[in-house]
Amino acid sequence: MMMSPQTVQVGTGRGSRLRRWKLPLLSVSALVLLQGCAHHNAASKAAEAGASAARSQPNLNAANQADQFYATGQFEQARTAFKKLAEQYPRNAYFWFRLGNCEAQLGQYPQAIEALQYAIALDPSDARFSYNLAFAHSALARDAYAKARSQLPVGSALRREAEQNWRLIEAVAGPSGSAKSPL
Repeated sequence: MMMSPQTVQVGTGRGSRLRRWKLPLLSVSALVLLQGCAHHNAASKAAEAGASAARSQPNLNAANQADQFYATGQFEQARTAFKKLAEQYPRNAYFWFRLGNCEAQLGQYPQAIEALQYAIALDPSDARFSYNLAFAHSALARDAYAKARSQLPVGSALRREAEQNWRLIEAVAGPSGSAKSPL
């Protein structure tokens, strides 16, 4: 439908004059203006989505360096690197898994258990996480039995039981202070 031109008076004082505006031209101008706003809004949302995706993608250099520390037995450095990665990317089960492994390698079994439980919560399908959690629990139990053995009276039934349990768990977890490697 074609609209007829409209006459609009701009100003009322001396020197004011009539200007002719075509309503369709105003409509088109408004649409162009609104389209520009919508495009800007869409561009802003796209930029935000890109920034969000970048934040959710792990820093590959940092991850590779952390893996290299772990592979070469530099567990303190690996723990620091994986802890930073796990804090930066808290939904990444692998970083929590590796952090737990570092803690286990350093004999920090309660911290290893915590990190591994978090990895399992994020990805319960990875059997390595559960295996290493069992290892950390075994190592913690081994150390608790070793302490009990040293404190119980020599020759007591409870000390003999603690020694027997300690030997069984040591067969699984390795001797205290050993670097028996989890996966």
